[in-house]
Amino acid sequence: MIRELGRGGMGVVHLAYDKTFCRNVALKQTKAKRDGHVERFRREYRALAAVRHTGVPAIYDSGDDHGPFFTMEIITGPTIADLVKEARFRLRALALAIELGRVLMAVHAAGVIHRDVKPANVIVEPGDRVRLIDFGACLLTDQYYKAPHLRDVTAEGERWHTSEHEFIGSIAYVCPQYWTEGLVAPQTDVFSVCVVLYEMLTGRALYSEAGGFRRITAAEFPSKLAPLVAELEIGLADAEDRHETMADLVRALEIVRSKLAAPRRVGIVAVASAASFVLGAVLAAAVPSERSSKVTAASEAAVPSERSSEVAAASEAAVPSERSSEVAAASGAAGESSSEVVAASHAADERSSEVAAASAARPSAPPRLRRSQRNRRRPRLGTSA
Repeated sequence: MIRELGRGGMGVVHLAYDKTFCRNVALKQTKAKRDGHVERFRREYRALAAVRHTGVPAIYDSGDDHGPFFTMEIITGPTIADLVKEARFRLRALALAIELGRVLMAVHAAGVIHRDVKPANVIVEPGDRVRLIDFGACLLTDQYYKAPHLRDVTAEGERWHTSEHEFIGSIAYVCPQYWTEGLVAPQTDVFSVCVVLYEMLTGRALYSEAGGFRRITAAEFPSKLAPLVAELEIGLADAEDRHETMADLVRALEIVRSKLAAPRRVGIVAVASAASFVLGAVLAAAVPSERSSKVTAASEAAVPSERSSEVAAASEAAVPSERSSEVAAASGAAGESSSEVVAASHAADERSSEVAAASAARPSAPPRLRRSQRNRRRPRLGTSA
């Protein structure tokens, strides 16, 4: 062992070096020697071994040398208890609560109830990765014992019996029905997650020794968080009105998160669309007249002279006299630009005449023969006369 990392009610954790695998590990030992405490200690490492999720420490080894112990992955970083007083931390509260709920979904799927979810037991690693620690108060349910295991488990007659120490946990984060009625179910952890989420959002504890858990009110939150307040009220209600499973709570919080984000995304899209429309109109109005004149000149120059005359005649015949006057006036107003167009048109006429003359001087190509005619004229090779 290198040094002590932490100490709890029943155990102490040391930084140790694993000589076999050449790595540092967290080594946890129990301080108590009573059977009930030893059994609870064994529950902890069995629970860690059963849960398959990166949100809980990976367990490496266990044994009884100098008392029961087990080694596990070292997890370092600030806890929610360390961060909850920071104002900026509240912006991350909903996302962290959802990640914590997903970790507990895996815990419950293994047949384990944590029973001590609180800010001090949730470590936030870089990238807002949530790690849930300290399974010393966990309970292994019937689901755990019915699942196939490749290790020894507690005998049926000894399960959950820890006499007066059975009611353990932090009173400020565990639902009152646990203490009054002995309610131990996934809903116990649902209540705790909602209490932690409330504290992350407000920076205040929901529980006080003088008055117990108080009821939350919508006035404590901005009006835009109304959907989140509604889900918190459900999560903190009595067991019969609470979210039935952790998956139900996570799903509800994800829906709230999407609702809170939707108005902002719609606003951005609307502003972007309006800006694109205005920009398109401005660009259309900003096209220079000189370019339009050049395009017109090129278009007129591409029409052969004879066809240009026919088109001009047809246009003059089709336009009423009044409209012709207006067009003529507009042409006169064009000034120098119109002169350039006419000059370009004359140049195109001269080029067309040269091309026509060259075409007339070139001999015409002989007519192409059909395949049958070509075959008749070609002598056959390799045949006798």
